[in-house]
Amino acid sequence: MWVHFVCSLSLLLLFSSKIPSVDAVQKIENYNHSYRLPKTFRPIVYDLKLTVSDKEDFTKGQVTIEIQCQEPSDEIIISVNPLYLQITNSYLEDKLRNLSMNLGKPTLDFDTFTARFALPYTIEKGYVTYLKIWFKGMFSTSESGFVRRNNEKRDVWFYTLFEPSNARRMFPCFDEPGFKAFFVLQLWLTDGLAQQNYVALSNTNGHKFEWNDRLTIWTFDKSPPISTYLFTIVIGQFISSCAPDDFLIDEICIWRFSDISDWNNTAQHIIGHMSRFQSEMTDYLLIDPGTRLHIIFLPLELNGMENAGLLYISDRLWPADDESSQIRFGKTLFHEMTHQWFGNLVTMEWWDDIWLSESLTSYLSTAHPFQHNVVNDITEDPIVSPKWATAIPRIVYAKGAAILRMLEDVIGVRRMRTLLRNYVRMNQFGTANTEKFFSLLDSVTEGLSFNGTIFLKSWLFQGSHPLIFVDFDRTTNQFCFTQTPKVGDSSTRWQIPIWIEALDDEFDTEQLYWIPSDGQLVIGIDEVSSSNNSATIAFNRNHTVYYQLIYRY
Repeated sequence: MWVHFVCSLSLLLLFSSKIPSVDAVQKIENYNHSYRLPKTFRPIVYDLKLTVSDKEDFTKGQVTIEIQCQEPSDEIIISVNPLYLQITNSYLEDKLRNLSMNLGKPTLDFDTFTARFALPYTIEKGYVTYLKIWFKGMFSTSESGFVRRNNEKRDVWFYTLFEPSNARRMFPCFDEPGFKAFFVLQLWLTDGLAQQNYVALSNTNGHKFEWNDRLTIWTFDKSPPISTYLFTIVIGQFISSCAPDDFLIDEICIWRFSDISDWNNTAQHIIGHMSRFQSEMTDYLLIDPGTRLHIIFLPLELNGMENAGLLYISDRLWPADDESSQIRFGKTLFHEMTHQWFGNLVTMEWWDDIWLSESLTSYLSTAHPFQHNVVNDITEDPIVSPKWATAIPRIVYAKGAAILRMLEDVIGVRRMRTLLRNYVRMNQFGTANTEKFFSLLDSVTEGLSFNGTIFLKSWLFQGSHPLIFVDFDRTTNQFCFTQTPKVGDSSTRWQIPIWIEALDDEFDTEQLYWIPSDGQLVIGIDEVSSSNNSATIAFNRNHTVYYQLIYRY
């Protein structure tokens, strides 16, 4: 086995061509984020070997991608960011034919950040082959990609942050959420990083072998199938606080920098809450997320990141004694933990369906409606949009969660639970899109007096939100409800639920009505109250809605 390590290491050190300049990297990455890789091949396994040193400002690596042909093709196109990554050589290994063919360097496309490998023959559908690539890479100059950090207080450390499409900065890959694959990782830490006080972390448990005082090799267990944006590496001087869990096979662990003191008691308290939440979510969804549960606290600008098996949380959120600090931390912690099911176990096919990850997670990770003031919502962007391949806006979290809470009120808690259980069970370890969700929604709402999918579509695919004008005609004793959008196209209309009840009645009189998208709702007061007192009528008293009521009487 060690002969294999030495040979592989020699191959890595062989390629020492110049990597892109820092000036080139600092240019704005104005590439086409909407570009989609062809579906001619899909990755099955990434076997990644990476050399990292504290003495060098670049990495050296080799990745072997096991790929299966989906359509006959004489080329392979994968994701590569040429501002950070240089491919030095490549081979195609055909194990069935016992062939190994040198493909050389690929053709790079700076508009789409892709690399095209021309093949010597057409590969047929269903055929499995191996693309082996040697490369060199620069560390990222921003918070995304493979990042190197160093300051006066702390020795050098490294981390990755790949969402939405920055894994291509570190290694050649199929850098889209719809391409899920297994990962096998070996990290070769050289020079100062080979010292005992350095730890390497990834999505799965690592095994350390100290080759000598200048080389330590970390080998990680094979991951479950995940998207490239959920793959992660962290290298630094870290220590952990762990505790066994009756429910999980592995321990729950929290990692922090080793120079931080007096945090173990707080960590054990956090682990207790994590264990309970994990158990409750698994009971609710009737399925295990399929990964271990480790969290690392890092000095990041973002609040958290749901890397499979190694969640990130910003260290500025470490809970203090005050309640507000604990609430902020808990909100982020449970949000990232919920991603284990929505985002990690089931992943959206493309970024326009990011609501299946972020909206569902925001909805489920809190016992109360996500705090978002509809009055302040003046955006015209819909929740489902191809624009989210570059940046995910707040409406996907906040508005999306509020709409899902409204859906729960409309279809009922039991049907909502069945919907989410079916969604996770039928798509686990795979991908899903909005249409799949609608299909499942149709099945659980069959027989109801309204169409759940038409209702949800009107809220997901349109921006802004409705203003509902409520008028009362004292001559006819009738309420009239009409709608108009707050901003944007004046013709935009929604399927709008409204719950009406009479507070002076002895029995529960709450009823669900619908304000149609093509007209108005007129309700006589005698339909909802035994008295004719309009002052006793309440609207949406116990429900979450995403619109404003404007009374004009």
